[in-house]
Amino acid sequence: ETAQVAIEAFRLTFDESMFDPPGDSAAGDVSNPASYLLLQPGLDLAFDTAACGPVAGDDVAVVLPPGSVAYDAGTHVATLSPGAPLGDSLYRLHACAALRDLAGNALDGNGDGTGNDDFVRRFRVDVANRFANGNFDCDLGGWTQATTPGATLEHDGDDAEGSPESGSALGTVPFASASPEGVRLSQCVAAPGGHDLDLSARFRITAGPTSPVSVSLVCEFYPASGCSGAVIETKSLIEAVIGTVPTWQPLVFHDEASPGSVSARCALKLDAPAGVTFEGRFDRAVLLGPNPIFSDGFESGDTSAWSATVGGLE
Repeated sequence: ETAQVAIEAFRLTFDESMFDPPGDSAAGDVSNPASYLLLQPGLDLAFDTAACGPVAGDDVAVVLPPGSVAYDAGTHVATLSPGAPLGDSLYRLHACAALRDLAGNALDGNGDGTGNDDFVRRFRVDVANRFANGNFDCDLGGWTQATTPGATLEHDGDDAEGSPESGSALGTVPFASASPEGVRLSQCVAAPGGHDLDLSARFRITAGPTSPVSVSLVCEFYPASGCSGAVIETKSLIEAVIGTVPTWQPLVFHDEASPGSVSARCALKLDAPAGVTFEGRFDRAVLLGPNPIFSDGFESGDTSAWSATVGGLE
């Protein structure tokens, strides 16, 4: 799951009343920060810690300070507040097996009917990215998929950064066809006319030594929200490769939304002519903007939104 908003707190809803003695330091206390564990992976981009307890490997524990957990006995909801918005990263939240209900029963975190195990939720924070699920961590969710009859699209465990916690989108043309073949992944995003759009992705290709494959970033601009109406304009960056590209390569496209545009369908594409078979992967798809630094970039026709200093800078 990917969060495209800044996360400042978590709400955990239990299915019954939880042990909540006075103070916040008792073992198994629902309001004790030690009853929870929030992790980031380290440089190996893998979660090494299996359960609540000492942090393993190079995992990094996000500190939950004293008083950071509030419990509402009426709704059985615990609210965790780390103290600052979480930065872009993978995370894993544990509600620890040490948690107890009023009868002293241990938490059944995995819901298998037997208690004494953590509840675990893995997620990514990716606030600036306009694409949902741009890292393809678990699946191709959030993307509209299109393939020609001889091609396929699926999730793959090969990650551009080598993380075992993530993956990529795999497009395949397994058999030589009499027609051109290709795959396309796209999303519809807001794209006000004139605003900058920065689109990038990483790719790699497996193909015959003389096989041509086109790798494209494409945006189609529309005059209404939801990518409805007639296409105003299509802008694209196309890179033609021959044969295998064994290592992950960047593809970067900078342009601005067409005048009159309200939304855009932006896509990652792989195409090949008839007779070519290939495997191609996309990962780390990022779309930045429109997010201008200044609220008035002189589109208003005057300088009323700006203050000025004449005769020297202060």
